Amino acid sequence: MGMLMVRCPKTGSAISTGRYIDSRLFRSTPVFFGNTYCPHCRARHEWFVKDAWVCDSHQSECEIVGLQIAERPKQKDY
Repeated sequence: MGMLMVRCPKTGSAISTGRYIDSRLFRSTPVFFGNTYCPHCRARHEWFVKDAWVCDSHQSECEIVGLQIAERPKQKDY
């Protein structure tokens, strides 16, 4: 089980959603929508599953994984 993470669109910082999920289950999850309070900019951010990742390790490693995900080329939605 890992923490479901998203990125703050204002600061670029990783945000914990407060939800734990199994990595394999997460990869097979259909598209869903969520919102999370951001302690970095003190606002609520809406996000889709494609913008999230599961972090199974220490917070600093979650940030590195999040940066790698953010740097991936965006896929076109068809």
